[in-house]
Amino acid sequence: MLTLLPRRHRPSRRHERRRPAPRSGCRRGVSLPELLVVMAVVGVLGLVVVPSIEIVRFRMDGAARGSMAALVSAQRLAVQRQHDVTVAFDTARVQLLIHEDGNNNGVRDAGERVRRVALDEGVRFGPGAASALASQPEVVSFDEAFDGLPAFRFLRNGSSSQEGGFYLTSGRSAAGGAYPEDGRAVRVDRATGRVAWYHYEDAEWKQGF
Repeated sequence: MLTLLPRRHRPSRRHERRRPAPRSGCRRGVSLPELLVVMAVVGVLGLVVVPSIEIVRFRMDGAARGSMAALVSAQRLAVQRQHDVTVAFDTARVQLLIHEDGNNNGVRDAGERVRRVALDEGVRFGPGAASALASQPEVVSFDEAFDGLPAFRFLRNGSSSQEGGFYLTSGRSAAGGAYPEDGRAVRVDRATGRVAWYHYEDAEWKQGF
């Protein structure tokens, strides 16, 4: 007698348990918290790695350019108003005084405007550790006076009453005698009134831009 044996039960494909596909070499995307942590670490490293000397140099460049801009503005004012404009140097307070001398008498009279231009914090008058120029051994080489301060005048034709200049440096260079590269100089040409600034690098003065 022929006996039919039962067929072995096999689950259908649709009831088979799906196994997760094997992971490829690709990694999942970076989450926002991870990105923020990376950015924070990079920021801290940037503060540590960037030397403070570069920050001081940038500050000194800004002080030299700012002083030059104040002098150029005074020169233009003299031409526009057709009277002398005096620039005085208050080395103790680290600021410039711009005096509109309406009657060209070299004295601050009633009603005449005097504007003060303070230099950036940490800036001092003087060459610091940088070697002074042979043509300018003094901190401020102008020898006219305004309110007891060294000064010069821009005349109504744009020229200067004197040729000369002044030095700027950082507080750390003025105090410790190091960091000669912090030295800056600003020079004024007498005939044209042209103003230029210089920075000290590799033991010599080079014109800035």
